[in-house]
Amino acid sequence: MTIIGLTGFLCPRRDKVHDFRIGSPQTIDPTLYTGHQNMPQERSRYQEKIIKNYYQNRDAIGLQKAQEAVTELYLSEGKKRETVWKRLTSHLEKVGLPPKQIAHLRSEDSPELVLEALKKFI
Repeated sequence: MTIIGLTGFLCPRRDKVHDFRIGSPQTIDPTLYTGHQNMPQERSRYQEKIIKNYYQNRDAIGLQKAQEAVTELYLSEGKKRETVWKRLTSHLEKVGLPPKQIAHLRSEDSPELVLEALKKFI
């Protein structure tokens, strides 16, 4: 159910809207309804710039998140530690560590070794 304004919702037929103030369906112009258009909307320049900056800084973002995950790894035990390792593995891939090295770090299960590996990216 899609909310239109503060007082109505779109009926299943999509050509009438029920207004709670009046209590009866009213006919609306379907071209005014823009909730489920099939056409992709164009992005503003501001949105394009944000997306561009994200992809330019993706490795730095991955490095920061990997460092945060190592901190969590120090503090976690058991099942939580496994979930932290899963997240850390994806961040290490984004930083650019080879999969073979990531597998070795995970088998050793040592946050100190992960930090040593991350130092060359800092």
